[in-house]
Amino acid sequence: VLQVRGQRAPSIEGFITIDCGLPKHSSYVNNRTKIPITSDAGFTDAGYNHNISTEYVRPQPQLSKNYLNVR
Repeated sequence: VLQVRGQRAPSIEGFITIDCGLPKHSSYVNNRTKIPITSDAGFTDAGYNHNISTEYVRPQPQLSKNYLNVR
């Protein structure tokens, strides 16, 4: 007798991801995780956005393509 049991995916209710530098009042939903992503504008009043040269950015292949380390 084969018995198969499923497991529900954990609820994402109440979770957000903060996208630092996303324009104020902007948001979107991650297509894969379905977790909402929002601007950091409502969580901080410090910092600034600045474009940097690619020589200072290193991709992290073990992570998502959206994660980068800045030297």
